[in-house]
Amino acid sequence: MDKMNKTVPTRKPSIERAVVNHPGSIIAFELDARGWTQKDLAAIVQRPAQAINEIINGKKRITAETAYALASALGINEEIWLRLESNYQLYISRQNVKQHEIARRSALFSFAPILEMIRRGWLKNIDNKTETLESSIEEFYGSKIPQLSPYLPQLRFRLSENRTPEEYAKLAWVIQVYHLAKKDKVAQFNLNNLDKLIEDLLELTKHPKQVTMVKPKLEEYGIHFILLEHLSKSYIDGATFYLDDNPVVALTLRFDRLDYFWFTLMHELAHIKLGHTEGHIDDSLESNDTTKDEIEASEVAGNWLIEESKLEKFLTDSRNLDKATIDLFAESILRHPSIVIGRLHNRKILSYSKMRDHIPKVKHFLPME
Repeated sequence: MDKMNKTVPTRKPSIERAVVNHPGSIIAFELDARGWTQKDLAAIVQRPAQAINEIINGKKRITAETAYALASALGINEEIWLRLESNYQLYISRQNVKQHEIARRSALFSFAPILEMIRRGWLKNIDNKTETLESSIEEFYGSKIPQLSPYLPQLRFRLSENRTPEEYAKLAWVIQVYHLAKKDKVAQFNLNNLDKLIEDLLELTKHPKQVTMVKPKLEEYGIHFILLEHLSKSYIDGATFYLDDNPVVALTLRFDRLDYFWFTLMHELAHIKLGHTEGHIDDSLESNDTTKDEIEASEVAGNWLIEESKLEKFLTDSRNLDKATIDLFAESILRHPSIVIGRLHNRKILSYSKMRDHIPKVKHFLPME
């Protein structure tokens, strides 16, 4: 029979077939149905015979130009050829181990800001292998499933069942604090000595550089003190929890200000004083928290730093809240002026834009983990 007059069956290759077969097998079928050779097709589409052979054997992909040529030669729409090629490449990719690696790494990255934790040395991923990263995460969380970290009962934090990226970042930060605290040696803690500790700390509030004495002082009284920068997608100011029988107090210094340092520290110590034994993660302390524990802790911390009765008398007696007046009051209560300014800012007695240049920074005095 004349090749040119041979009846060619009309059909469309199925997507299912393309999933397991390269489009080249469809071309081979079409050639066989027409009684053509690969050289025949090469001559028809005016391509080198080697190129046609490579396409049929899956060594060369079908491009848009080739799809149009095949459509004209074989009567099968160019979109079908492109779809067959695309489906086959996806199928091959699914068989590739790297794709499984991507899926595994995606699952790992859902637990926390992994890259930031690697950058900060919390996780190891030296060889960039998924197994190494997975092992490092398991070691960090103490569990194959970070949501069920065995550290949580000890840390006593309330976290929602369906966690957000922000909550995962908070959890990772707290666990890193836990790891750091375990390395520190502190004295035996006695709650009855806390009032004396507060007295000692308040003596350090007059000069910015004295913040360097806070850590050894807390450790002397049996309290772990950790300074650890917060992670992205979290707005932690501080936290407190217990490691065995010793409290742990951690600050982020999210705002690099002396008044913020002292208020946050005193807020966390107030949780201990008030017997709030369940772990607390405190964020956005400058806003007014409405939970009972936080309100109580803020009130106690504020009164430790500036007795409310003395502040009210100062505000009643002062005609002008200028820098000189604030300095005199701060001197009388043995506090740095920034602590008074911070309180006035918080109570909106003084605009936040005023006297901010009189509040010293403290990070350069304090080594952050």
